[in-house]
Amino acid sequence: MQYRGIDARRRNTGLLTCTAWLLLTLLTKADSQLALNFNNGPGVLTWTNAQTNAWCAVEWASAVEGPWRHSWSDLRRLRITNDQALAVDVPMFYRIVQTTNGVPPYVRQYEGASLTNWEVVVGDGVYRQAGQAPVNSGDIETLHFGTHSEVRANIARRGIMAHNITFKRFVDEQAFDYIHTCSYSFRLPYLPSTANVGTNAQTIEIAFFIWDGSGARLDYGMAFQWMLNPWMPEFGTMRCWADANGGEWHTVGQLTPDTQWHDVELVFDYRRQTTSFKLDGIHYPSRFSAIPKDASWGPETAARFCAEIVSLHPGESNPGALHRVEFKNWLWTWEPYD
Repeated sequence: MQYRGIDARRRNTGLLTCTAWLLLTLLTKADSQLALNFNNGPGVLTWTNAQTNAWCAVEWASAVEGPWRHSWSDLRRLRITNDQALAVDVPMFYRIVQTTNGVPPYVRQYEGASLTNWEVVVGDGVYRQAGQAPVNSGDIETLHFGTHSEVRANIARRGIMAHNITFKRFVDEQAFDYIHTCSYSFRLPYLPSTANVGTNAQTIEIAFFIWDGSGARLDYGMAFQWMLNPWMPEFGTMRCWADANGGEWHTVGQLTPDTQWHDVELVFDYRRQTTSFKLDGIHYPSRFSAIPKDASWGPETAARFCAEIVSLHPGESNPGALHRVEFKNWLWTWEPYD
């Protein structure tokens, strides 16, 4: 199964079936390059394939019409609670599923050159000077240029600190059944400095979360922050989010701010409650977190991959500043556990 870009689509080529006793029956053959070998030995299913770059998977069903399964999870734990006759679907038919797009079957893959069609909202990292209107959606924007997008905060340079969260979201009840690997590249188109006027930064933040609205009502995930306020001693500090003590940032490294492209990769494994974070190929410590949310959050299960920035904190009287960061070439892979 392959999913590329914004629209998901499935490509299965070559569907072949045999019974569990290897009484072979050809049901469908959508690709002439995939052929079942009828000279199978006992307990062996073989086929030939003219493709030189393909992935194949064996699926099973208890009836010819399906449903077709690719794991044994339903047969692993059969709990007996009383004395009665029981029944369960068992493998009786098999078929070969082939993909030729470089993505293994059952793996979902989404990608894009820019953040086009991502959602944009105001985050909670905000501040306003006395007399300033509250931070609102008019203070942030994300612009798209085909090869990349530019995420902006405090576009009117008001006396505020604005938080732009630009994110890709999928509402999917099965989101916890996958290991999620997310990546993109980002860069500062300017260098934060105490000499700058009108353009400066507070942070760049990178995050992945899955909201469990129908169960524990916790937001499970991971987040990182690059400190870019040039007046702060933490300038250039890399920090990861932890849910200890109600939530806090922990220092995990240092990266001197520059205007180069940087590559980020996050891996989130819910079942093992583990995470991985790499920046330019270097691993940094990361934390699995679970954060409660208020009643305004919905009952859905939703996974989201975020590109976030926070504009410079202006203090009580200093002018506010525009903050902007470029992002490109995002990739989000869902790998099933089974």
